[in-house]
Amino acid sequence: MNIREIAKQNHLKFSAFEGSQHIASEFAIYKLLEVTKKFKRLSILEVGLGIGSISDTILNNNKTENMCYVGTENNSFCLESLKKNLNEKNYNTLTVLPGIDKVFELRKKFDLVIVDGSYDNILSLSSQLESDAIIAIEGDRITQVNDLKTLFPKAKFVHSISLRKNNPNGVGLPGHWQGGIKLLFLNPNNSQLVYCFTEKVKTKLINMYRKYLN
Repeated sequence: MNIREIAKQNHLKFSAFEGSQHIASEFAIYKLLEVTKKFKRLSILEVGLGIGSISDTILNNNKTENMCYVGTENNSFCLESLKKNLNEKNYNTLTVLPGIDKVFELRKKFDLVIVDGSYDNILSLSSQLESDAIIAIEGDRITQVNDLKTLFPKAKFVHSISLRKNNPNGVGLPGHWQGGIKLLFLNPNNSQLVYCFTEKVKTKLINMYRKYLN
C-alpha cells in the first residue's frame, strides 16, 4: 500500500472516533508521512497530540525501534483517547508530556517538529532542534509561520496544498479542498532544496487550477 492510501485509510479511521473534529487533514497526514520517510526523521516532537491521528500514522509506518516520538498534550479527553486509539506498542513508544516546558527536561534534540496544537513557548525550542530539522505546521497558523520565519531567516519555506477535496466519509466540509501543510527546512541539503522547489511549483500550479475551476 502506498503512503497516499495509508493516509486516506488512517484519516477515515480517525474520522470515526469521538473528538475527530480537529484531526489533521488527509493531505497533511500524507505529507507528514512522506517527509518522515523521505528524509529519515527519527526524533519527532508533536506539539498537540490530540486524539492521535498523526502519531498513529507515523508510528505504524516506520521502524519504531530507532524512533523517538515525543508529544505534548494536557487535555484529559485527548489523553484517554490516545490510550484507546493507539495500539499498545505505539502507545508505549510515545512519550507524552503535559507541555513544552517539560520538553526541555528531556535534553533531547529533534529533527522533525509537528505543530498541531498549542503554540506556547515553541520558539524557545530552537536550542533543541537538530541542524537539519524540519518544522511542519498543520492548519492555518499564520502568526506561528511568520514567527518561525523571523527566527530562522535562512530556512526554506513551502506551503504544500492538495488537488483533492475532502472525502465525504471523513471530517472536513464536503466539497472543500483538503487542508494543506506548511514546511520549514532550517538548513536544507540538496535533496531538501529540490523537494522545496518541486513543492512550490506544484503549489503554484494547483492554485492556478483552483482559480480556473472557480
